[in-house]
Amino acid sequence: EKVLGLLSPEATLGLGPLLVEVSGPLSEMLSDVLVSLSSRDLRPMEKLLNDAEEPLVFQLAPVLGRLTGKNPGQMLFKLARYPSERVRLEALRAILQRNLWTPEKMGFLLEDKSTLIRRIAIKYFGARKSEAAEGLLTEHIRNGRFDGAGSGELMACFKALGKCGTERSLPFLEETLLKGGWLSRFRASSLRQGAAVALAQFETKRSLEVLKEAAHSRFPAVRSAARAVFQRKRGEP
Repeated sequence: EKVLGLLSPEATLGLGPLLVEVSGPLSEMLSDVLVSLSSRDLRPMEKLLNDAEEPLVFQLAPVLGRLTGKNPGQMLFKLARYPSERVRLEALRAILQRNLWTPEKMGFLLEDKSTLIRRIAIKYFGARKSEAAEGLLTEHIRNGRFDGAGSGELMACFKALGKCGTERSLPFLEETLLKGGWLSRFRASSLRQGAAVALAQFETKRSLEVLKEAAHSRFPAVRSAARAVFQRKRGEP
């Protein structure tokens, strides 16, 4: 490892492909060397990734996650769009490992074909207060096609919105919980339930007022969605 670390960064072009041939301690050693060489000059790594087949790209994504700076981050965002699901997943894990908080560049992951990647992305957006994340989640909820199997994902979106959302989300959540067609307010709805959960997570005076109004609504679906939240919190409306 010490000897290889003395090589020019151009050696990345020859050493990188070996990652698909080795495993265990040798693979860890090569990864350490590639991190060291790429920290000195990232261009050979970028060239290697542009020409590499999927198995090698999969091995190199975690290496990128260990590099600091703007350019490795941009390369990870590019890999998050890679055709291979496992490469996209490794890129997303590397982005999280580096704590790269750029929700405005991650919205496309909400439409990913992989359920796991979508769930990780939703959790990512709910990590902190953010108008960018709030806007993306709100738009996704409005336009999303959530079937019966996707109700859990829809609820995850609402929970994330409750964590990242600001006062700007309140009108959308209030409308989702209280409004709608006359008949629709008699039937249970994942949208209403999710809106109630998100409002409860806001824990502001206004969000509590909306929940209290819903809990005394004359419409059963609205009333039950709000009261379920109060029951989970072991409180009375």
